[in-house]
Amino acid sequence: MGESVFAFVGDKSRAVNECVRVTKPGGFFGTTEATWIETPPSGLADSLSRIFGPDFAVLDEEGWRELLDGSGLRDVVATSRGITVRGEAVNRLRRVGFKQIAIIWFRALALTLRREDRGVVREALADPRELIEYWGYGVYVGRKLGAGRRLLPTSVPK
Repeated sequence: MGESVFAFVGDKSRAVNECVRVTKPGGFFGTTEATWIETPPSGLADSLSRIFGPDFAVLDEEGWRELLDGSGLRDVVATSRGITVRGEAVNRLRRVGFKQIAIIWFRALALTLRREDRGVVREALADPRELIEYWGYGVYVGRKLGAGRRLLPTSVPK
């Protein structure tokens, strides 16, 4: 199981194939990833690549389905959902707690006071407002064929 890793990998097909290779027969490969809910304008994707690096690229649900199917996985389940600003804020607060959020904001503020870091921080904090319209998270799971085993149908609760 992986979480939010493949957006930073240049050759996603090779990385997924390697994960599938080391998965035991009949075992599952799964990942939760940043996902395009709608195709973004090219300028938005370019902006994210400048912030996160040249290999940063996000797939949509269909892209993930094709990637998992192409790696030889079966019983592929690909599902994605959009996000809201309020929902993300509440979830982050629940995950890391108020104290950690305060520390993160304090460190970001401290970085803005250092002249050499101001540009990087400004760009990172200036996520394009329209990002929320296109961005979401997806859950992508598939099962590796077992040696001589027949796979049973699987489902993922909604």
